[in-house]
Amino acid sequence: MRTLAVISRKGGVGKTTLSVNLAVSAWRAGLKTVLADLDAQRSAALWGRARVETGPAVVATTVGKLFPMWCAAENSGCDLMVLDTPAGDHEDMLPAIRLADLCVLVCRPNSFDVDALRHSIDLVRNLDKPSLVVLNQAPSRRQGHELESVCTAAADLRASGVRLAEVGLRYRAAFPASAARGMSIGELDASSPGAREIAGVWEQIWSMIGDGRPAPLPGCLPAGPAIVRELGITLGA
Repeated sequence: MRTLAVISRKGGVGKTTLSVNLAVSAWRAGLKTVLADLDAQRSAALWGRARVETGPAVVATTVGKLFPMWCAAENSGCDLMVLDTPAGDHEDMLPAIRLADLCVLVCRPNSFDVDALRHSIDLVRNLDKPSLVVLNQAPSRRQGHELESVCTAAADLRASGVRLAEVGLRYRAAFPASAARGMSIGELDASSPGAREIAGVWEQIWSMIGDGRPAPLPGCLPAGPAIVRELGITLGA
């Protein structure tokens, strides 16, 4: 079983949104997937209760109960566990980080979030865990150009030596709209830019944890996404 720990010290950065979309991406690709909600706000669990269709298993748990639950999932033949970790104190993240094959750090492209992320970067490095930083909620271009905050955030993160995801996520109303219905953005509209962004993030994550196996991708995703490559990462229009 592979384990992803989705991490952010700050609330409101879209950690749960990314967690549920990655879990659905894996499940739609045929992987037996469990989404573990470790956050006291229980947003992922609420998402699971709102879901009408079948999907990844969603379990609300605590940091103290994580290890036995992880063992049970592995023994049951689970392929992937996605850990939606709590924001705040790093002590609450440690058990999830120790179990993770990959730590996915979520950051909005602004100086406050980048500064707050440095503590998480150091913690993951100290535990010798591979990591990937996903820029989330990037604002739209202005007159065809990326905002300075987006460019600066990407440059600062690269200068710190972290691996930045090749695909970033724009702020899109479709993310909260799909979450409110217990869906992923790809299930709401598979041809949308947001769905293609999530597919790109998922494909890179699988390339890092899949032991060289081809990335399983949901079959209904369109080919040839119309996206623009800048800054060394891809952000949709």
